Amino acid sequence: MWIGASAVVFFAALVVAAVLWFGNKENPYTQQSSAVGIPTATNTVTPTLAITTIPAKIITASPAPTNTVKPTPTKTPQPTPTQPPWVSEFAEPILSLIEEHTPNLTDDFSSGQASWLTGLHEVSNIGEFENEQLILKSGNFVFTTFFYSNLVMEFDWRCSRCDWDWSTKGGETKIKFYNQHVKDISSNAPERDYYFTPSTSMNHTMIIVKDSSVAIFINDQPVYYGNYLTAMWEPGQVVFLPGSDVTLDNFKVWNLDGLKD
Repeated sequence: MWIGASAVVFFAALVVAAVLWFGNKENPYTQQSSAVGIPTATNTVTPTLAITTIPAKIITASPAPTNTVKPTPTKTPQPTPTQPPWVSEFAEPILSLIEEHTPNLTDDFSSGQASWLTGLHEVSNIGEFENEQLILKSGNFVFTTFFYSNLVMEFDWRCSRCDWDWSTKGGETKIKFYNQHVKDISSNAPERDYYFTPSTSMNHTMIIVKDSSVAIFINDQPVYYGNYLTAMWEPGQVVFLPGSDVTLDNFKVWNLDGLKD
């Protein structure tokens, strides 16, 4: 009984002693900090760094230059002037032939006379000579007879207000010359106009007479072709009938019957 009571008292004393001891005991960490003088650690709030998002600059890449292929300009073909068939079939072989031969008659009128021409009444009535050219006066009938059935006649001419005739005797082929055209007034053909581009100086003219055909070139332009001649025309007789004054120069005649290829 005693022993039990003693044990209880002893145990109670231990509990009291323990409480007193722990109650007076300081926190070793706090005591150490105060003794050394180290400040008590505080929780420092670090300010949050605000990150501003800068939008990225969008760089748009320029497209690489491309080589633009320029279309090649298309040349519009110009129409080739159509030559009438008689040029190649009739005239060109004859003109090529006379290039290789000397004319049977040449007159540049530098001598001041043209005895091969005949006026209506006398040789001296053919016209006037001026600056080595022959001026056929208006209304003066002038003709010549070459006695060639087939011939080429070449000459230059000009006039201010042109109106003169070239014809074979009898008028089977009769051509009126104007400033920019000729008119076919042949006795065996309907009247028709044929135009050409005139020269600013002298109009260079080639007249081809062969068999039943007559062709005329003026300033290298094929102007006229007709085939109205018959065997009735007097071979080689050609007539000039000026309705206006006309100046002639550089007269040449080839006899085609005497030419050979």
